[in-house]
Parts: sequence; C-alpha cells; structure tokens
Amino acid sequence: MKSKLIILMMMFVVHSNYQAIAQEVRVEPNTKITIESGTTMDISTGNLVLESNASGDVSLIVLGEVEINNGGKTNAERYLPGSAQAWHIMGTQVSGMAIGGSVFAPGDGDDFFAWHEPSPGTWVNYLVTSGDLYFAQPSVNNGDNFLPGKSYLIAYNSANPTKTFSGNLITGNVIFTLKNSATKEYTYSNGWNLVSNPYSSTIDWNLVDHNTETSKFQDVFAYVYDPNKDGGEGFVSVNGGVADAFIGPNQGFFVKAKTTSNDVDFTFTNTLQTHGDGNYMKSTSLKDAITLRLSAENFFDETSIVLSEESSYERDRMDCLKLYSFNSSVPQLYSLSQDEVNLAINSIPDMNLETPIPLGICIPEAESYIFSLQTNTNDFTSNIIYLEDKVLNKMHKIIDEDYPFTSPPGDINNRFVLHFGIADIEEISQPDNFNIWAYNNQLYIKSKMKHAKLEIFDIQGRLMSSKNININGKYSEMLNLRPSVYVVRLQNSNMVKSKQITIK
Repeated sequence: MKSKLIILMMMFVVHSNYQAIAQEVRVEPNTKITIESGTTMDISTGNLVLESNASGDVSLIVLGEVEINNGGKTNAERYLPGSAQAWHIMGTQVSGMAIGGSVFAPGDGDDFFAWHEPSPGTWVNYLVTSGDLYFAQPSVNNGDNFLPGKSYLIAYNSANPTKTFSGNLITGNVIFTLKNSATKEYTYSNGWNLVSNPYSSTIDWNLVDHNTETSKFQDVFAYVYDPNKDGGEGFVSVNGGVADAFIGPNQGFFVKAKTTSNDVDFTFTNTLQTHGDGNYMKSTSLKDAITLRLSAENFFDETSIVLSEESSYERDRMDCLKLYSFNSSVPQLYSLSQDEVNLAINSIPDMNLETPIPLGICIPEAESYIFSLQTNTNDFTSNIIYLEDKVLNKMHKIIDEDYPFTSPPGDINNRFVLHFGIADIEEISQPDNFNIWAYNNQLYIKSKMKHAKLEIFDIQGRLMSSKNININGKYSEMLNLRPSVYVVRLQNSNMVKSKQITIK
C-alpha cells in the first residue's frame, strides 16, 4: 500500500516513509531529503520552493512521488555566483517551463545560447528566430521550453543573480539523444554534447557506464565550466573514472560522444542520484599526478600529468581534453599526447627518457610568463624533471626553480617539452666567444666556429630558413624577414649555439 509523507512548513525529513500534507513548503539550502520509493510528498496548497544561495543548494532525491495540488508548482532557485556577465552552463530541474517571458529570457546585456553539435559546432543565440540556426527548430531546441537533460550557456548583466525555475519537478528517467556527426572520432567540435544534471540532487558521474566497449562516451570526464575558477575562468574536469565524481543540481557540462553514439539515447536514471558534495561547480582531485602552471600577471592555467597503468601515451579514455576559457585574456596550457591531441589531463603508464611530454600554450598578449611546478607526488619525486625550451635551446630543471620567458601572442605547441628522468645537467648557456645580432635587416655572426649549419626560427619554433655557412671568424647576410623576434641557431658536430634577435 502506498504511503504519503507529511512535511510541515520549515520541517525537513530525510529517508521518511510516512504521509505528508502541507501548505507551501520552503526547503533551505544544504538540506538533504529522500522521498523513498512507494512514498508521496503531498503539498495541498502553494508551491514547493527549493532554495539556493551562496552557502549551497537543496538536495532532494525523489524515488517515490511529489504531488502539488491546487495549481502549485516546484520553484527551484538557482544562485549563479560570479560577476556581472559571468558565463554559466546550466540546465533545468523542472519540466514544462518556457524560456520566453521567464526570468531567464535574455534582456539588454544578457546572453542565452544552445549548443548545436554538427560540424563545425555552433553556439546558437536564443534571439535567432529564422534561418538554419533558428533556436526553436527541432535540431537545436525543438521549441521555446527548457528541455530536461539539455544545458544552456548563459550570462546575465548582474552580479550573483538568483533565478528560479518553475514547473513540474523532474523525476525518473530522463533521455538525452547524443550527437556525433563526424567521420573522425577525435576532433574538437564533433561529438561534443552539452547536457545537464536534470535532478534536484547531486549525481555521481562515476556511476555512468564507462566500460571501454559499451560506454557511449569517448572518455570518462564531464567538462564543467567555472567562471570563478582559480587563475581565471575556464573548464574544470569531473573524473568519472574515480568514485565520488559529483555534479550538482542544474549543473551543465560537456561530454564527448563516440562516433557510434550518433542519434543514440543516453538515459539519466535515479541510480545516479546521491546526497554527495553537491557544489554547483566542482572538479575532482587528482592522485599520482604532477601539475604544471603557466602564469601571467593576472591569470594562470594548469595542466596535469597522471600516472595510470590503464592508460597509454596516445589519447585514450583516461585523458581529459583541453577546452579553452571563454575569457580570451586567460593564458592556456595543455600537454599533447603522442598522437598530437591537446589534453588538460594527460594519463601515461610510465615516465622515462623515451617519452617526453610536449606542451602547448595559447598566449593572449605579448608579455612575460612563468612556468612553475605546482605539485609533485610521491610517484614523481624520484625523477629529475626538466623543461626544455626548444626555441632558446635550454634545458631547465623545473623541479627546482620556476622558468620565466617571453612570448608573442598565439597558439604555440612546439616550443616546450617536459622531460622525466634526465641525469642532472647544467642549463645550456651562451659562451662568451661568439655573438649574433641584427641591424637594418642584416644578420651578423662572430664566432670561432669555421663551419656551421645556420637555422632561423620564429618565436613559435617554426623553421624560417636553413643553410650551411662558412664563418671563419665573421659572417653576415641580408635577411628577408618581417619585423618580429627570431632565434638564430648555429650547429656543428661539436656544439650548438643559439641567440634571440629582433628585426625592427
């Protein structure tokens, strides 16, 4: 026989199997309630209000039923921490709510987007009302309502706003149809799907099927955007490969579907729900990892190398892909797998001399930057870790000291390399018996080297010219290079010498 759960105003029950009849019910943040199977929460008059503020959210797991009578609804608040116009990725926990006319409808200075997966991947503005990217068309949002399990990119022109979803509380299974319109599996745009936790409780992404053969996803990670991330807004990773991979209510996140998952349904189920640490935005901690940081004056970004026996040196399910911040002023740092995939978390089976890790950077503007080693766990302490600067021909012992450098803006993925297990060596330095300089587009070299291979690289490490020259004390040639910074390298069988020059 079905029972009903009685809840009086401002009185909260956890794991109860009794009948409840109440007037409007307001549930304070950080309250945890489970409506067990076979049990009904019955609200006779008014609404069920799930509050949200800076201290946290309500966690309500409904395995039974919630009945709100006399026209009442669930009003689920969503506190959005951050400055005015901070980006959030968010979904709904109620059904039957229209976007238009609601507090979520974008006004002056606001933004509201849906993600459209087909190549090249497109953010579709809510205000687009016609054409191939009409927001309400079936392939984008299929109408004006918030869709359960779907997420949206939003920004409002006010700091720390609280918005309220109003409708019928979502319970039971929620189906999201995955898309991967690509022919290649590991490309940036194709296969990215923007989903959200549809429930009024935390979910544990570790409880999703992550089996290599049967999973619908390319990797084990959920990609959450945090506008308040340390160092500058950006994506944080929730590692579904470990326990307690918590994603809070309303939290939207990217997942990457396999090519075989195109038009395949993924189902959110009650078994994913938990009263775990349901922070709205949260990343999972890393074990057996080192973290490298790229710092500018106001921002920083990090990438991690993780030891995992289940992984390989090529991109695999244990690797977390790199997604850039929406703030173009934040520098970006990533490592590259052996098959040249950009990674925020690079899982490798072992570290040795034969497997250096290339690093990539995205520099927003020309200024000074610093590499620093933030963590070095026990599995890495026995290794001497060097950072190689291929442009300046330096090997720097990053395990002991930070590495400052300058760089022009742009994406650079062939300048820096991380080495493990190298015997202790001194950094390459420039001897005093040679000089290289440029003046009026003329290159001048003074060196005791008689013969050498002359190579000129731009600051991104691209080879601009290469030739064998005779120096015999002095050498000069006219350069046909645009104004910029370059590195000149001389090399013979005995030594390598490099120096940075500037063409004005």
